[in-house]
Amino acid sequence: MINDPLVSILIPTYNREKFIEETLLCAINQTYENIEIIVVDNRSTDQTANIVKSYTIKNPKLKLYINENNIGPINNWKKCLELSNGDFIKFLFSDDKMTMDSVEKLLFPMLEDQQIGFSFSSVQMIDENGKFIEDAYIQKKTGNYPSDVFLYGNLSGALSLPVSPGCALFRRENVVKAMGRDWDNINIKCFNNGFGPDLFIFLIACVEYGRFHYIKEPLSYFRSHSESISILSQRIDLSLGRRCYRYPYSLLLKEKISLLLSRRIKTMLLIVTLFSRNYFENSKLNQYKKMVFPEKPFKNINLLDLKIWQYIIKRYFRLISLSVSKWFLN
Repeated sequence: MINDPLVSILIPTYNREKFIEETLLCAINQTYENIEIIVVDNRSTDQTANIVKSYTIKNPKLKLYINENNIGPINNWKKCLELSNGDFIKFLFSDDKMTMDSVEKLLFPMLEDQQIGFSFSSVQMIDENGKFIEDAYIQKKTGNYPSDVFLYGNLSGALSLPVSPGCALFRRENVVKAMGRDWDNINIKCFNNGFGPDLFIFLIACVEYGRFHYIKEPLSYFRSHSESISILSQRIDLSLGRRCYRYPYSLLLKEKISLLLSRRIKTMLLIVTLFSRNYFENSKLNQYKKMVFPEKPFKNINLLDLKIWQYIIKRYFRLISLSVSKWFLN
């Protein structure tokens, strides 16, 4: 249809000659027609760029750009965004896949309801050969949910919710705002690999919009292999995810948000940090103080907020359930 909005599929890539063809075909063969596919190669040393170039000849919607130098993962995401024109943004990482109707199914609810900031689906984890490993991001049912569910469910760990934008569709303005931060100068090492900036896109969309849409059917496939960013990072530090994904919430405190939301985030950050296993500094309280404003870090804390404790309790029920499931499987 003529009035269908343009969707930009962004594929940042580096040395993915083994997987890039499958990824490209997923994008090229989408059932939703009004798309552009932006591939930015971060100066690969293998055949990735040549493989993509061979597909641009017959696919005018596919554009390839090659950086003069390797600018790092996050700046490469930004480059993809800068070169795109879509009203909606779909990240597709170059070792992952998605169903042919992924864009169509993620987009439709957002066109129906202008208060939906983003939509995402459940995910199937696959190995480097495409073999199924496990399901991820499973909620009770498909539908619209209040943004608070994502904010508190993710921070507390009470719900299985995404941090990677690879399974989601966003409105352009939210991605622009989230990626517009100077991530290079934030002194959090893991941010350089994308751990933190990815979640921040979701958080900004939650603050700007009242709802998100969830699709229980898996529309994305995340590949777990020896060279994936998540696996490489876990080799360095197993607690990396737990550390990095609390910090985007501290950045959210600097946005224009309600006093109630600010209070709940600060309180939940304190509780989750105190209950965590790892130490970022010499004490957990210092770790918390580093995340929130240095002056008056305990101002507006409300440890009697029942909403917060509902999510904290759900978190431990979920952890117990996962532990029991693993015990039975073993």
